[in-house]
Amino acid sequence: MVNDTKKKLKVVNEYTPLKNMSIFFPSKTIVDRYILTLGFIYDMVVLDFGCGCGHGCAFMLAYGAKKAYGFDTNKNALIESKYNYGKKFNKDYIEFVDNLNKIEENSIDLITSFEVFEHIKRKDLDYYITKIRRLLKSDGMLILSIPFKESKYLEKDNLHVNIMSLLDIDYLMKTYFGKKYIFLSTTNPKFPKEKGWMNTALFEGISDDASRLIIIAKK
Repeated sequence: MVNDTKKKLKVVNEYTPLKNMSIFFPSKTIVDRYILTLGFIYDMVVLDFGCGCGHGCAFMLAYGAKKAYGFDTNKNALIESKYNYGKKFNKDYIEFVDNLNKIEENSIDLITSFEVFEHIKRKDLDYYITKIRRLLKSDGMLILSIPFKESKYLEKDNLHVNIMSLLDIDYLMKTYFGKKYIFLSTTNPKFPKEKGWMNTALFEGISDDASRLIIIAKK
């Protein structure tokens, strides 16, 4: 089992899309999103909502989280995440679930969800956000990224069943969270797309150049 930080980082770095070509491995754009968590995760219990192959959970665990949960409704993704990391980390450190009821309420310090909400039908989203809020501790935090209708960089994707407008997202956050901070990552034409999101600007407010909303909300 993996315990110390160096060994944790080795496990994370060993699993790359080039070596494993997983359909559940997030793009570099999404992998870079987890860098946003670095200032919040030390000694915290975290949950990655829509964990895919589990890389985000392992990343946060390696960089200081006390325990990481991964949730996904895709059974094949969970099989892969358990295979990649479940056997390498003790269950006391990392756990993957297919039902949020398996996680104790008011037990999570930070929940991440990167490029996931657009894959959830609007009628189901309220259920999941209600569950997310119940899982968070009284001072817990949610960090998510999401595309939005008004973006001129919005790409058509048959898997996106719920592209919300800025007003929709604003209403959703106000309904479930008292305080919120919205940041935008922009598409910078100076950098090729494959170089990743961290080569683009991150700033507060709404801009015509925004490709994604980065939302940090406190319970």
